[in-house]
Amino acid sequence: MIALNLLEGYDLKSLGHNSADYIHTNVEALKLAMADRETYLGDMDFIKIPYAGLLSKEYANARRKLIDPPKPHLNCGRDPRKNS
Repeated sequence: MIALNLLEGYDLKSLGHNSADYIHTNVEALKLAMADRETYLGDMDFIKIPYAGLLSKEYANARRKLIDPPKPHLNCGRDPRKNS
């Protein structure tokens, strides 16, 4: 769901299926989603998972700004409880 929220802001069809831009955009969204998963998801018996923040449209909009078409992003960490 996190990756899909990120990709919602792109016209993937216009990028062309399996084009370099299409693959890059998908990979970058998945990298950000996996970084969030690694940082915030775990055993709910021991931690409070910020689902509302992770799945919010505002958080996706903020994270989407990290996807730069010409280059890969190396630092994916971010706090979903802070939307700015």
